[in-house]
Amino acid sequence: MPDIATATPSRILPRERDHQGFPRAGASKCGQAVARRGWLTRLLSTIELALDVRRERRMLRGLDERALKDLGLKGKADAEAGRPFWDVPIERLRG
Repeated sequence: MPDIATATPSRILPRERDHQGFPRAGASKCGQAVARRGWLTRLLSTIELALDVRRERRMLRGLDERALKDLGLKGKADAEAGRPFWDVPIERLRG
């Protein structure tokens, strides 16, 4: 555990300090756990999105010619449906 006198203020978040401004015991470990949880949540969300895109592409592959023509996707559907599940459009990753 770092010494309070040598702790750098920039690395300690305000909620990790007590009422006098000193670092709380175990504060840096809590911050690391929250950061790991955030990273894991983003990873799981990205995987979930990739699986949703795969499901949508499979549904696209199942449409008949008339439906594809109505949607303006005739000729493009096979190329889109053939893409791997991890190939998620960047617009979907941002939104």
